[in-house]
Amino acid sequence: MALGHEDLRRHENIVQLIAITWEIENVKDWSSKADITVWPVMILEKAELGDLGHFLRGKGVETDLLTRLRMCAGIASALAAVHQNGIVHGDIKPENALVFTGGVVKLSDFGFSARASNKLLELAGTYPWRAPEINSLDRATPQQGKLTDLYSFGMLCLWILFRNRLAVMGEIGVPPPLLRGSLGSLSSSDSSASSCLSTPRSDPVAQVVSDLEHLKLLNTANKKTNGMSKLAQDLVGELTKGKIRDYLGQLFARLLSFTASSRVSDDTAADFRQISQNLLDLSPNDKAKPINSVHATQKDNRHVPRTLPKASAFQVSSSLESLCQADFRVRKHIFDCLLQEYNEARNDDDAKAMLAVQLAFCKEVGFGTMKDSVTADTYRREGHIEAIQLQNLVDSTRTSQEPFNSRLRALCASGIIQPIHYGTDFRSVANPGVSEEIRKSSEAEIERMETVLGKTHSAILNLKWSLSAILMNSESRLGPVRHLHKMMQELHADPNHGPLHRHSLLTRGYFCLSLRRLSSRSTAGTIVAYSKETHSALVDHGLADHVLPLQISVQISDLLYGMGHLKESTRFFEFAQLGMNQKFGPEHGNTVMLLDKKTDHLVREGKLADALENIKDVSKRMEGLVDDGDDVKSYLRRRNATIFCLSGRFEEALGLIEDELAAMRARDIPEDHLAYLEGLMAKAKLLLKLGRFEEAAACARSMIQALRGMPWPLVSPPPYLRGDEGCPQNPVYSPVQELAELLGQNKMVTPEKGADC
Repeated sequence: MALGHEDLRRHENIVQLIAITWEIENVKDWSSKADITVWPVMILEKAELGDLGHFLRGKGVETDLLTRLRMCAGIASALAAVHQNGIVHGDIKPENALVFTGGVVKLSDFGFSARASNKLLELAGTYPWRAPEINSLDRATPQQGKLTDLYSFGMLCLWILFRNRLAVMGEIGVPPPLLRGSLGSLSSSDSSASSCLSTPRSDPVAQVVSDLEHLKLLNTANKKTNGMSKLAQDLVGELTKGKIRDYLGQLFARLLSFTASSRVSDDTAADFRQISQNLLDLSPNDKAKPINSVHATQKDNRHVPRTLPKASAFQVSSSLESLCQADFRVRKHIFDCLLQEYNEARNDDDAKAMLAVQLAFCKEVGFGTMKDSVTADTYRREGHIEAIQLQNLVDSTRTSQEPFNSRLRALCASGIIQPIHYGTDFRSVANPGVSEEIRKSSEAEIERMETVLGKTHSAILNLKWSLSAILMNSESRLGPVRHLHKMMQELHADPNHGPLHRHSLLTRGYFCLSLRRLSSRSTAGTIVAYSKETHSALVDHGLADHVLPLQISVQISDLLYGMGHLKESTRFFEFAQLGMNQKFGPEHGNTVMLLDKKTDHLVREGKLADALENIKDVSKRMEGLVDDGDDVKSYLRRRNATIFCLSGRFEEALGLIEDELAAMRARDIPEDHLAYLEGLMAKAKLLLKLGRFEEAAACARSMIQALRGMPWPLVSPPPYLRGDEGCPQNPVYSPVQELAELLGQNKMVTPEKGADC
């Protein structure tokens, strides 16, 4: 992987790889045991100003010539590092150059890149940026590939420097000088740019943006009609600064030469390095200069791995903690890949031995496969290591493994990324039976791995936190509460952790949030008191800047609101709202959903007009966060309808309910589905309010017809849906009794009269 190379990860003008996550296809086929596809997905640093194409056509349209020269110098510096390490980029264009604050431009998207070797390369690129010889090259040598990068770089620099002039020429429709009087020849298939250079990956923007029209016409694969060099000389000739004009004229004459061999000497890396330095010399500005040294280090990347490992060198043990944050199918995929590499490494004894060690580790701890010490021992011997060495490998995982990247570490430390999130990744299935099967698989994985690693190993904690998220998304009332309580007890009993360890405090915070499932009039006061204690414990012991205290503040506010303590509820709510806004920003989903809670406060205070305005604000902010089919849109329609009803605006409420029913039909939700029947019930009530009795009766008949098809009496749900699982001797569920057993009788608070939770 190109971005995993040490020099590329440390370069100022190459986008930084922050982390790798996973994408899983065919998630909905999980229950049918169909094959799934697991893809690694790269997480890159965010470019504040977007890609170069959007920047120079938008906010940066007035960028001066010297700044544009420095942008070109930065890209040349990046390509010097790329070529020096034997890599061909293969797709240089504005969309693959990202702009950061301060004008720093970074090369990105190495999807077409290839490492130079004895093998021939497949070249692709994007029209109109790619070199004309690519069409005639079935396969290319590494040197030929590097020369195509030079040509594409020349195209990109020409566009960067003269983008505004090219846009004017494209808008007024003036033919390029070379084509005046000979436009007829362009209709032939031999000289047509679109037929010669178009590719499946061609940029759709390039088909409509005026500044590309001349490039599309002139960058042909026909030597007679390719006029890029001539166009460059015409544009450069319009410059008034002689030194810049003279150098660019020579540079473009060479880079945009139709004949590849005329572009450079044998050392393209040195050539790019010299181009970068020359461009910087033409645009002196010490404050804005990008770092032009290939070996320059970037401040944020001191602790990066030297290179992303190949399969034969990959160490599961050194990444165990983070890999246990992923979906369990990712772990199975990794084991399967290692096994496949092992089976294919027939003529490479060293590679086979290294892979055997990894397989021995996986089998010993049950990573991605069933635990099997006998098979692990067989692999161990094939890997030429002693039993004590395998045990040392297992023991090495007990040291905490933090993310390499400082930004990722900061996101984890602040709780923006929490281990509790991982369990719901890829969980798009809504079938309770499938969810139950996933739960059982997760529990089995934890059981087999903790026999070797222990109950409080960091990797095991990640698995257990993930399971708690799965349980929180199930119908089981007690499942997540008891699971997290058991985790707390195990951590408190471990001398290496104890009650005040970060892992213990996080688990206590998650347990505290799970207690909301036991909320009732008789338990609200107890949960509020315990939530306040937990909030103080987190703040006092190093987690004041974590998201968890904000989440607990929201819970306290909600419970106090239900108990009628409006002033105190508002105080906790405003604290959480301010913190969420500072941590995530005003447009983030967490902030917007918290803003939605403000609606309840406004309704309770009788400020219905303000509540409607607040919902409008929420809906507007949600536009960029969710699509039309998202459940959030459905939720907001129902919220609006409720407030319209409270305001006596029944017609408007009816319109929203009808929109909701139409949306459900568009999503193929059957008309006998409970959600659809609830919508019909709401519609019937509104029709009665409006005196439209016949229409209300028709709604009622539709509901009755659907209900007749349902079984009666209802089938008793399984234990994991009832909420009384684990208590066959006591089928009557008592939240007060459950809470007393979990927290202790001394923590119980006498319920207040009139509390409504």
